[in-house]
Amino acid sequence: MRDIVVCLFVCLCAASSSSIKKRFGAPPDVERACDPRDGNQTFVANVDDCNSYWECVHGWPYARQCPNELVWSHQEGRCEDKYTAVNEACGFLALPPPTTIVPPQYDGVCDVPCVSNPDEECVAFSMVCDGIAHCSDASDEPSECAPLCDPDTCRPPDCRCAGSDVPEGMSASQIPQMVMITSEGAIRLEDYNHLYTQVIYL
Repeated sequence: MRDIVVCLFVCLCAASSSSIKKRFGAPPDVERACDPRDGNQTFVANVDDCNSYWECVHGWPYARQCPNELVWSHQEGRCEDKYTAVNEACGFLALPPPTTIVPPQYDGVCDVPCVSNPDEECVAFSMVCDGIAHCSDASDEPSECAPLCDPDTCRPPDCRCAGSDVPEGMSASQIPQMVMITSEGAIRLEDYNHLYTQVIYL
């Protein structure tokens, strides 16, 4: 009788261990790839969706989505245009280029069509009013564009040209910064501990 009870206990333990829920809904192979003790990867391709991928943050897998219908290119480790991306994990190969393509200097980003040839020429938002005519008709540099900022005449503290550089040659550690952390839903105890032990108090 005792042997039967022990056998039933072992079977129940095996059944319960096989039904453990996956963390964050990630597949087991993704969890293993993110685990620092196993795969220790930074990104993992999503075999079920070519437009998304998994990002490993401190060993935790987080689902990410490529913007603007871009495709995750695992070899390059970034989202790319469907004409250049290759994702063997989900079976996606780069599509043949269309008959009319965006010029390569535009990096595949087409936000603003050029006026004289909108079917074959377009530029990204960042290229409009940047002081350089990218369209053959210079329609990306209309007269309404504000003049470019001159850093020699526009100097702190009264004026500063917009940019990501640190002002006055100071180091990043000398610049005070405010970081606000928000959550879209309820915070679990596991998330709280992870945030404070692995992100804030590094």
